[in-house]
Amino acid sequence: MDVVVSASPVDELEKLISPYYSLHGIYWRGMVAATGGDGWRRVAGQQYYVMKAAAPLLEFTAAQARHRGSAYDDLAAWCLEHADEERQHHSWFLDDLVLMGCDRDLVSQAVPDDEILDVLGAQFALVATSDPAAVLGFFFALEAHPSSPAAIMELTDRLGIPREALGTILFHAEEDLEHSASIKELVERYGWSSAFPSMCRSAVRSLSGWTRLFQRYAEQRLAAAGSSPPDAPGRRRPSATRQQVLG
Repeated sequence: MDVVVSASPVDELEKLISPYYSLHGIYWRGMVAATGGDGWRRVAGQQYYVMKAAAPLLEFTAAQARHRGSAYDDLAAWCLEHADEERQHHSWFLDDLVLMGCDRDLVSQAVPDDEILDVLGAQFALVATSDPAAVLGFFFALEAHPSSPAAIMELTDRLGIPREALGTILFHAEEDLEHSASIKELVERYGWSSAFPSMCRSAVRSLSGWTRLFQRYAEQRLAAAGSSPPDAPGRRRPSATRQQVLG
């Protein structure tokens, strides 16, 4: 992925990943339409694994950043602070998943789906082999565009998800507004360096992985029901080129 930064790194990153956000939204809506509350719970189960991996990923990034010298001190400090904030969130969310009707032992003992393994593995690989600042792309995609609490509650009410099971999700929706500011500051600082292409790859891999997960969940449900995936209004069925983008 060849990326030349000629303007604000935050603006450049936003522009680059905008098409991936669009696909992410299209397939999320299609998955919800096809699977309803069951699909929401399946996706929430995969979010649990991302939350559980967040603190170890941040600590690993901080360790890699320390090897890069004083220029990476601010990144290492942010990673350690953010890791402390994230450390217990997966435990809170597991309690919420039980309230949604999920089995605690099945969730906590299962292996993440392949798409989420790919997302998480890509982040560790980019940090280890390219640049520690690559992780900022992952958190930019994850936390810089939070859904509004009102939109979350409106959707989950329709899907039959109890509001008492939304504590961690709503907490993140509010907290990510604050987190996004610090993430953007770090993207702006480190994005002028050779780390920027790795940040972009990190964000794209994250969004594409979730999009593939939504697509698979929808197709599994529709296949079980003997239906074909419908086209979204005003949208052609995904082309081979789009499939290549998602891959």
